[in-house]
Amino acid sequence: MMKAWTTIVWLLLFLPTLLLAGGKPLVFPKLEKTAQGFALGESGATLVGLNALGTNPAGLPTRRPEILSQYQSLLADRRLALLGFSHPLSRFPGTLAVSYLNMTTSKLDRRDEYGKAAGDFSVQDQMVALSWGVPLSRTPLALGISVKHYRFRLDSFSAATTALDVGARFKMGVLPVEADLALLNAGQGVTLTQKESPLPTRAAFSWAYQMMNPLALLGGMTYSLPDHETRASLGMEMRLGTRLIFRGRYSVLSGGSGGRLQDLALGLGVNFLKGIVLDYAFEPLDGALRSSEGTGLHKMTMTYAWDEKK
Repeated sequence: MMKAWTTIVWLLLFLPTLLLAGGKPLVFPKLEKTAQGFALGESGATLVGLNALGTNPAGLPTRRPEILSQYQSLLADRRLALLGFSHPLSRFPGTLAVSYLNMTTSKLDRRDEYGKAAGDFSVQDQMVALSWGVPLSRTPLALGISVKHYRFRLDSFSAATTALDVGARFKMGVLPVEADLALLNAGQGVTLTQKESPLPTRAAFSWAYQMMNPLALLGGMTYSLPDHETRASLGMEMRLGTRLIFRGRYSVLSGGSGGRLQDLALGLGVNFLKGIVLDYAFEPLDGALRSSEGTGLHKMTMTYAWDEKK
């Protein structure tokens, strides 16, 4: 067991240094989080099933098949869609999932070499992922891995790359505590025009403490390898009966002033009948963004899980 833990920690902490390139990190790979993950920020140790993808694939294992759909309008007339399907394996341990993420931006103004209008163009980013999560038998440890293929298109330029997510989740035997460790978007960067842009490779740690039956306290931090920034979150998750779940978090970025309105996020989950769950998250904007782009960012995710007939 100690040897396995040593290998996992080495992969999560030291492997990224071999994979990084200079330049500004890409934004699209960081948009994989669902409404649950968006509301909790870096404190995502309670995320399970398809909602754990983009945060820690070790949270993927479930006992029921699940589908997920999500649509979001972003700033600057960008549209983001996410689809996912997972199924517990019968002949092999664990849960297997496939997911697809797509972001499009259309009707951007094209300018010629003299700065004059020359029509318009569009931008499209896509991701296809295959994920597997497995709880290790007779241990409090679960492991997960996601292999993700990215394709980026900017007008007539295009590029592709492959990235890897690996993670571990550990449940304490005595205390009601869970801890996550993950490495996200480890891979080579891409070159669309002339300058290479690295993937937003991050090392992440999060924890969850079940304070009492309906209330959980959560925390976590991520370290961005390309720009050497650390983001920490402190959040909570409160269940009211079997139907409603309230979520919230506050995040701080290293080197920032803190106290910004967009450091807050709130979320609400509603469990409907027959396995349908609707999750909503909201992050307010401030300053010029608030006046020009609306009140904030909204994200809504629907998941459906069902019991298979035997």
